[in-house]
Amino acid sequence: MAKSSSPHVSPALRHLRFNVMICSLTLAVALLLHMLLFAFVHFTDMRSTQLNPEQAKQHSTEVVLTPEGDAASNLEVTEASAANVNRVRSQRDLQFGAISGLDQTVGVIASFVLAVLILNSIVVGAGAGVPGIEKAVSAGTWSLVLLFMTLPLQSVLPAISFMGVFAGYEWLTSTSDAIRAGAPGAPSSFMLYLNGLLLPLLGLVVVVMISYRFSNAVEQGVIVTAVSELDEKLEKEISKIRVAAQSTPRSVGALNRAIGDESLEVAPSLTRPAAEPDTGGTMRPKPGDPLSRPI
Repeated sequence: MAKSSSPHVSPALRHLRFNVMICSLTLAVALLLHMLLFAFVHFTDMRSTQLNPEQAKQHSTEVVLTPEGDAASNLEVTEASAANVNRVRSQRDLQFGAISGLDQTVGVIASFVLAVLILNSIVVGAGAGVPGIEKAVSAGTWSLVLLFMTLPLQSVLPAISFMGVFAGYEWLTSTSDAIRAGAPGAPSSFMLYLNGLLLPLLGLVVVVMISYRFSNAVEQGVIVTAVSELDEKLEKEISKIRVAAQSTPRSVGALNRAIGDESLEVAPSLTRPAAEPDTGGTMRPKPGDPLSRPI
């Protein structure tokens, strides 16, 4: 026999919903910030700066000769490398690295806390027998999937090629520089866009879906204790009934025709009066005959 939900469960569910919404918002902001950092790294030159001649004189140049070959072969430089001699990393590169590390830490912690809170709400809701528990279970399943998406598994298990939704800043910068320079053996652009844009965008969609399903689950399980909340729920039910009432006659008629039920009464205004049969006797006078009563 199903248990009836207790009034003391409603405040607990509301508290869990508030914390879940906070964690979801934090995780969504972290994912958006990661995509923004990827855009700054790959599509702008904010990480580097060009030294002017006065600043270039302050930097010493050291030439290292290899054991094989003469000095002329070691001093050969290409035109592309010579053009980037005075290009160094700027202060913003250090700032982007610090922001990326903080963003990754906050995102992983938020996803972990989100999964724990939803699983806790499933235990509370299942123990109290509140309605809508199936949506909470669905949200809990997706929260576990999101948690494994955000964990940096490659740092723990190097054999795994998946580095998580929050790819490291060093990997983003090195891969972006290699692709933009056209270096041989550079990773494909698809891998860069996958880890920098597509996976965070997919994680953002999952966060929105989790928040929506969990909020609906709590809405069904919360017991109304105030008059204002009761009026609000009554208004929602009345609106649903009105919508259902407008579509019921047509749908019921289609259902009756589908199952072959012809026992419904037809409105008199839609029927044509049947003609009375002419028996040919004296019960009914013919046109032109005097009216007479039958004997």
